[in-house]
Amino acid sequence: MYYRIAIQVPNQGSWKWKSTPLTSLGALFQLLRLYSPIPQDLLRVFTASSRQELDVMLSQENNGIPTNSHTAEQFLTQRGMHSQNSQQESSNGRKETQIRRATTITLPPLVTPNTPTEAPLSNQQGLSAMEKRRLEFEMGNGGDHDQPYTFTLPVSTPQILAWAKLLVRIQQGELLP
Repeated sequence: MYYRIAIQVPNQGSWKWKSTPLTSLGALFQLLRLYSPIPQDLLRVFTASSRQELDVMLSQENNGIPTNSHTAEQFLTQRGMHSQNSQQESSNGRKETQIRRATTITLPPLVTPNTPTEAPLSNQQGLSAMEKRRLEFEMGNGGDHDQPYTFTLPVSTPQILAWAKLLVRIQQGELLP
C-alpha cells in the first residue's frame, strides 16, 4: 500500500504533493506529526495500491472527481486518533468554535531505540524477506539525526572561493540567510 500527503494551494483550491510516496503507516504518522502546525483540513491523505494510481487520484481530486482520499483529520479519526479543536466561550455565554492556524494531533508514540523490531514482524505473517528487512530498517533507531552538525570549509580552493562569495552576498543582503 502507498500513502502520500497533498496540501491545498492557497487561493486556488487545487492540491499539490507535500510528501513522497510512503509505504508504511508509521512513516505517514510521523509526517502528519511534523505537519501538525498546518490546519488539518488543508492536508489530504491519498492511499493507493501503486505509485501511478496516487498521481491519477491527485489529478482527479483537482478536477473535482471524487476519490477515496481523506483530509488528514478524517484519516486520523478513522484510525481512532483525533485532533483537538479549540472552543471559546463568548461574552453572551455561547460556545463559539475558534478557527485556528494549527491543530493539535494526538498520535501513537514514536518508536524508541529500545523497542524490539521483532514484535511487529511476528504479527505480520506472509511478509517477504525484503519487506521484513525494510520494516526492520524503518523501525530502527534512525541514524545520527540527533548529533550536532559541524561545518568545515572544503579543501579545494575553487570551493573555498565559492563559499566566500556566497558569504559576501548574504552579508550584503542579496540572499536571505
